[in-house]
Amino acid sequence: EIDAVDFTLTVNGVDIDTEGIPNYLPVPEGMEYLAVDISLTNKTSNENIFIPLNTAYLRDKNGTKYDLSLAPNVEASAAGRIAAGDTIKGQIGFLVPQSAEGLRFYFEPFAQSSEIVVVDLKI
Repeated sequence: EIDAVDFTLTVNGVDIDTEGIPNYLPVPEGMEYLAVDISLTNKTSNENIFIPLNTAYLRDKNGTKYDLSLAPNVEASAAGRIAAGDTIKGQIGFLVPQSAEGLRFYFEPFAQSSEIVVVDLKI
């Protein structure tokens, strides 16, 4: 659990999918889908909107950035409005090379107004 000024973030786990959905959303050769499962608490006194497209990404040990992607193993999106003091839980999907090492999750949930945190995924 990471406790920042405006939010508390917990990375609950990471689900790895190496198959996808055959004929619909297969995993490209040499790649895998990751679903990062998070819980996010809004510690501010105002409602906030969490849009992972702009504020969450991965980087590997070489600094290569991976933006979020449609991923079949995402069961519930973490995106949306968060009332003051409320918590949301969900996943954020990424498509990364199977060879990627040292993946870290970068997270700045309320855009420019909140600090950025970095979590070593250890996968």
